[in-house]
Amino acid sequence: MNRRQRPVEHTVIDRRQPVRRLLEEIAAQAIPDDLHPWPAIHARLARVHAAERCQRSAQPRRVSPGGFAAASMTPRLIGLAIVVLLIGVLIGAPVTHAAVAAILQRFGLAFVDTMQSQSTLTTTHVEPTAPPTPSLLSLAEAQQQVPFSIRTPAWLPEGVSLAGVRVDRTTVSTSAQIAELRIAALLTYRSVSAPDAASAQMNLEIVSGPNVAPFLLPRSRAQSVLVNGQEATYVRGGWRSDGQGDPQETLGDLRWDDSIDSAWLSWHEDGLTYTLSAYGLGLDKGQLLQVAESLR
Repeated sequence: MNRRQRPVEHTVIDRRQPVRRLLEEIAAQAIPDDLHPWPAIHARLARVHAAERCQRSAQPRRVSPGGFAAASMTPRLIGLAIVVLLIGVLIGAPVTHAAVAAILQRFGLAFVDTMQSQSTLTTTHVEPTAPPTPSLLSLAEAQQQVPFSIRTPAWLPEGVSLAGVRVDRTTVSTSAQIAELRIAALLTYRSVSAPDAASAQMNLEIVSGPNVAPFLLPRSRAQSVLVNGQEATYVRGGWRSDGQGDPQETLGDLRWDDSIDSAWLSWHEDGLTYTLSAYGLGLDKGQLLQVAESLR
């Protein structure tokens, strides 16, 4: 029998004020009158929010696949900051606001200088909502919706299989046309023994165009590696909000914990950005590299 649970308040980082100021600055200084990025921003945030919610663990203090504590954090506003940053780059805007000055994107990941970011962060309380879970496509269905070949790993960890694929499109509207900014395919792999456990899965995101909502991770944890001779970046660990973790690596109320079973590997290849991430599967760096290098 389904039991309705009482909503619980959680502490989150509030970046609304600095992001709002950044948007106003860009709008006033550099965005042409015929550029209308808001439909793309709102659509992208809705997709990021829905995907993040569907991947969260049932435990209230676990770490989410996006790199934030599942029940206490959401990456929507960081995604918005990255969207704005990329729009600024695309149209030549001088984006220098402190809200994004500490964020550096590398492949499909975004790295924050935690010491530099502290002055722009405050906290507030929100009640989480539960948007519908995005539907998964078969590999063949997803391939029909994207212009690039969806490569899949020839080698997978034991007990892991493909659950399905999501396709994400982001467009920017102008008075003359609607331009496609980005197309992404997200392959989700889950444990065969626990196919419904969203807290134990591996994701492969393939992106054509800028990655407008990358994972936010501490810059000090970035490791340089190679994937089939291509430069790549690897990170292991996750944010937590229970006071545990590294006191030198904080983001608002969060602390970074290297022992959390979450890992990311990202690189560029043939004009596409690949980001491989794993949660709760016990995969080490060598295994993620083996998956990445087996893509066919």
